[in-house]
Amino acid sequence: MNEEFNWLTASDLGNLFRKYSEDRLREVVEWLNGATPEQYAKVKPILDKELNRRAAEAYEQKNGGEWI
Repeated sequence: MNEEFNWLTASDLGNLFRKYSEDRLREVVEWLNGATPEQYAKVKPILDKELNRRAAEAYEQKNGGEWI
C-alpha cells in the first residue's frame, strides 16, 4: 500500500480516500501502525480530514441534516 502513497500528492490522496470503502480505510489505518514517520506525517492528516468529513456526513444524515 505504501508504494501507491509515495508518489501521490495530498490532493490525490484526498480524492483516493473519498473513493475508498470503509473496509479499505480500515486497511489504511492498520497500515499506518507500521508506516515510517515520513509516510505517517504525509498520510495521517489527509486520512483524518476524510474520516471527519464522513463522520459529519453521517451525523447530519442521522439528525435530518441539522447540527444540534
